[in-house]
Amino acid sequence: MAAEADVDDRRDGAGPFHAPGGGPARGRCRAHRPGHHPRAGAVGGGQGVPARRPARPGRDPRGDPCRRLSAGREGRAARVAELRTDPLTGLTVAVDGRRQARPRARSADCPFCPGGLEAPEEYRVRRFPNRWPALDGGRCEVLLYAPEHGASWATMGLQQAEHAVELWSECTEELGARPDVGYVLLFENRGADAGATVDHPHGQAFGLPGVPPAPATQLERSRALGRCALCEGPAKELVVAEEGGWRAWVPEAPLFPYALRLAPRVHLPDLPGAGAAGRRELAALLTRVLGGVDALFGRPAPYLLWVHQRPADGGEWPWAHLYLEINVVWRAPGTPRYIAAGELGSGMYFTPLEPERAAETLRGV
Repeated sequence: MAAEADVDDRRDGAGPFHAPGGGPARGRCRAHRPGHHPRAGAVGGGQGVPARRPARPGRDPRGDPCRRLSAGREGRAARVAELRTDPLTGLTVAVDGRRQARPRARSADCPFCPGGLEAPEEYRVRRFPNRWPALDGGRCEVLLYAPEHGASWATMGLQQAEHAVELWSECTEELGARPDVGYVLLFENRGADAGATVDHPHGQAFGLPGVPPAPATQLERSRALGRCALCEGPAKELVVAEEGGWRAWVPEAPLFPYALRLAPRVHLPDLPGAGAAGRRELAALLTRVLGGVDALFGRPAPYLLWVHQRPADGGEWPWAHLYLEINVVWRAPGTPRYIAAGELGSGMYFTPLEPERAAETLRGV
C-alpha cells in the first residue's frame, strides 16, 4: 500500500467537495474474509426513508474536506496525491505519478482469481484495500464480485449477484463509518475499452472526504427545484425493465447511446436503507439488463457503472435518492463512442441514437 499523509493543496480554501458536518466514527473498514458472506444488514425494510445517520460532532464542518485527501495514520511516511485546481476552469484533479506504473493483468496472471496475489484463498465475494490507490489512508477498495474469472453480472447467476450487491451495501456502511469519509462512491469499469486493468469481475469504492461535484450538483438541483426527478420517474417509452420496486430506463438525455439508470420507485437514500429485499430486487434487475446489453452487442460489452447515494457525513440530505448509472462505451459492437473535442470544448454533448429507440432495442433483447 502507498504511504499516507495530508494532500498538498495549492488552492486558497475553495474545494470541490461539500461537507455540512460530521461526527464520531462508527467502525472501521475491514478486508472481506475469504468465504465469508457479508451480512444482510437490512435497514428500513425497503420502505420509506430511514432516519439520517447520527451527527459527527468530532469533525469541524467549517473545515475544507478537500484539504485532506488522506487521513494520515501515525507512523506512516508522508506521501499522497497532490490536489490541483486549474485557475481558468476551476476543475480540480488529484495528481499522483505513482499510479502511472499500474500493471495490466489479463487472465494468465490474474491477481483476483483464487490463489492469486490479492485472493490467496477461496472466496465467494471479497473486498480489500487497493494496491494502487487514487486516495491514501486505505479509503480505496477493490470489490471482487465472484471467484470465476469469466463471470459477469449477466452470467454469475442470481444468488451470486445478490452476494455482490450485499458486498456493495457492506462497503457503503463500513467505509462510510470512518470519520475521514463523507461520501462513498461505488463504481465499476468493465472491459479494456472502459479502462479496466484487470478482466476479473470486480468494482471499486472511494471513501471521499466530502460530497464530490457530480452528486452535489444533482442534490442541489433537486433542492432548488423542490422535487425529486427519480421519484417522478421516466417517460413510459424510456423504461427498459422492472423488478419488484426497482426499474431501469434509458435517461432522457444520455451521454452514451446505450445508457441505463436504475433506481427504486420509493425515495430510498442508500443501499443499506433499501433493505435485504430491495437489494435482492436490484441484483435481479442488474443481471437482467446487463444480460440484455451483452446480448445486444453479441459479446461482453464494456461499460462504466457508478452508484450515487446519500452522503455519509451525518447531514440531513432529504433529496438523496439511491440510483445506479450505467454507460456502455460502445455505440456498435467493437466501436467505441468517443467524447469528442467539440463536446469537451463546448460542454454540450451529442448522441447518435434517440433514447426512446435505444430503450425499445434493449426491451427486445
